[in-house]
Amino acid sequence: MRTHSPSFRRPDQPEPHLQASAAAIVPKESRNTLVFLLSTSWLPMLHPEAKEYYSKFTERRTMLWLQLVICLAIVIINIAVTAWAGTHYGIEGGVGTLFHGDCKLSQALNTAIHLVLNGLSTVLLGASNFCAQILVSPTRSEVDQAHRKSQWLDIEAQSLRNLRGIHWTRGVLWTTLVFSSGVLHLLWNSAVFATFPFVEYTTIVTTKDALDSKVSWDFPPNSTESQIFNEAHNYRALDKAQCVSTYMNTTSGAGNVIVVTDLANNSLTLNDGSSFLRSFELSSQDDWTTMQQWLCASTEDTQSQYCDPANMQPKAGNWTVEVGNSSAAVKYCLSEGVANMDSWCELHFGLDLMIAVCVMNGLKAICILYTLVWHLRWHGPFRKDDHLVTVGDAVASFLEKPDEYTRGRCMLSAQDFQDGSRKGAWPNDPRRWKKGRRVRLLALVSRGSWLCTVSFAIFFAAVAAVLLGVLLYAQNTHGEGIDIPSIVSRGIGQASSADIVGIFITPSSWQLWAVTVFANSWQLVLSVLYVLINTLVTRFCMAESWNNFATDDDHNSSNSGSTSSSPCDTLWSLLAKPRHWLHSFLSSPAGHAKFLRTSSPVGLQRGSYILSLPLRYGIPLAISSSLLQWLISQSVFVAQAAGYSFSGVRRPQSDASRVGYSTLGILLSLLFGLGLIGYVVGLGVRRLSVRLPPVASCSAAIAAAAQRPEEDGWAWVLPVRWGVVDAEEPGDVGRGVAVGHCALTSCKVQEPEDGKLYR
Repeated sequence: MRTHSPSFRRPDQPEPHLQASAAAIVPKESRNTLVFLLSTSWLPMLHPEAKEYYSKFTERRTMLWLQLVICLAIVIINIAVTAWAGTHYGIEGGVGTLFHGDCKLSQALNTAIHLVLNGLSTVLLGASNFCAQILVSPTRSEVDQAHRKSQWLDIEAQSLRNLRGIHWTRGVLWTTLVFSSGVLHLLWNSAVFATFPFVEYTTIVTTKDALDSKVSWDFPPNSTESQIFNEAHNYRALDKAQCVSTYMNTTSGAGNVIVVTDLANNSLTLNDGSSFLRSFELSSQDDWTTMQQWLCASTEDTQSQYCDPANMQPKAGNWTVEVGNSSAAVKYCLSEGVANMDSWCELHFGLDLMIAVCVMNGLKAICILYTLVWHLRWHGPFRKDDHLVTVGDAVASFLEKPDEYTRGRCMLSAQDFQDGSRKGAWPNDPRRWKKGRRVRLLALVSRGSWLCTVSFAIFFAAVAAVLLGVLLYAQNTHGEGIDIPSIVSRGIGQASSADIVGIFITPSSWQLWAVTVFANSWQLVLSVLYVLINTLVTRFCMAESWNNFATDDDHNSSNSGSTSSSPCDTLWSLLAKPRHWLHSFLSSPAGHAKFLRTSSPVGLQRGSYILSLPLRYGIPLAISSSLLQWLISQSVFVAQAAGYSFSGVRRPQSDASRVGYSTLGILLSLLFGLGLIGYVVGLGVRRLSVRLPPVASCSAAIAAAAQRPEEDGWAWVLPVRWGVVDAEEPGDVGRGVAVGHCALTSCKVQEPEDGKLYR
């Protein structure tokens, strides 16, 4: 039997049996020119579906142009909207008003705008992620340098490991893209926010002769107290239960109130003969969760409980209020009334936030432009180096110029190389092939990748579940229903005084920024989770795609001896009878050959995936990410109160920002997120029959599998498959053990035999 030992010539040496004929076409130093002309002009005509394999739309260059256009369009839209809003609407305290009117319409506009913002955010994150993956992908020279030190780099997967092996400029740009994505997730969703009206009111506690006393309260004529004294006869009388119910809800729109006690005089305070005892004003800048405490401050056994209707309504008959150092029983209340606030809602924008968004978008555009320019420089017919963005790029590069540092290691898996790197040297011993192994996809990817992703996702879901439980308990304590109809009735993206996180309540110039960053920190966590899930699914697809390079088990019997019939004269068979060769090659009983998916296809290579994933995975993940971002934006959000007087006079100096939450939004986000996690885990637990050593994203394992026969110099532009190319290489010297060799090749191959040694 004639066999071919895998000899490893230097990459710059021409193939011996092609040298003469190649020289007859073009000088041997112009070999790249020959390949380029053949692959771009003549080879595509071989196949009737060539346009599918050479679609310009899937080329990395075309996709980068598309990402740049998308990013520039978003930058232009953001700048135009910011400039228009800043010039057409008044800005006060860095905040402008886009809409003032009906509350239902305001809420609908807010929801629609946030859907658009999350859609733009998802598109921009996708473009940024696409370019970040290109920037962090190594070149062939960087991979060679790592292999020289018995180290490896990741291919087709974003990895912090690669930052140590790539040029520092690309590392800086990758960091800039990641940083700008984080900032955008912290700010973008709150650049536009809705406000709900808050009626400020003054509470006055009086003696029981409030309406009969002729002694005026000693306040200036234009003071709030004097105005209330003069208008008290127009106020509506409320019994104690009605008063507690009305003013327990701090966002009900109730106006000024006079609380009439059963004290005969004010001897506990001034003892001046007037009915006035004390007064205080409540505004939107107070703590929304505790501003109703005046109703129950003196009630027994409520000091340690939440001041809410559930606790106070049963005690309304014995209601008392604080007066001085004592307390007084309440007889009734005189209320200015409850304002109709249905048309007082507003939609605002933060000018500073929008400017920051524009700056971050501009940084992304610059990084994407640099990525495009850098890619055009490194991907072309006369390139000096290969940029290994996809596994197909790496395979093509290693097939064109075999890696000298991974010779004789065709049976090593990614885990073998990783273990060797930790020890400082890769193993070089022959390995026995074990046939018929069926493992789960999770076992074929980096252990650290799927453990990190699944652990982070479960931890995030657990935090959300605990938070939901705490908030439901708080709402139940506050007297709000926690059954499903009650939760649904409160809606999403809407805050009440009970649905507020009690932080950043001190009025300040940075309050809006602090609230915005906290509310959107969950968006940042989600974006990290999305990148991790996207990377993990990419690795799943890589594992499946890599496994398909192997020979088909069903054809093993008919494949016996196929490598001994003739040398691998692929180029000359192709030149003589191109269509016959391609048909026989693709339908060979040795198993279906696989086209290489590369960034810049040549020969019979195919373009890479548009979203770095097959569309059946990429589109659902992108849509799921966008919907989940929107749900989270409506679960924890900026709640902005707009100050009003009872008569509807706007008081912008009393505006306040808080962090609001929606239990319905959190519940939907949790269920949707758990479904997404379940989907990813379901993909990972599928079983796969291992037909060649798994490489994960390890550059060394890919290089070891691409140690093609010397005569197969054109494999890098042709469909290839993995199998035995040298069946009887002399093995252990003096022991007479035959050791075979497996590789990716365009030659005919055999399936490796179970239990036989290969290297």
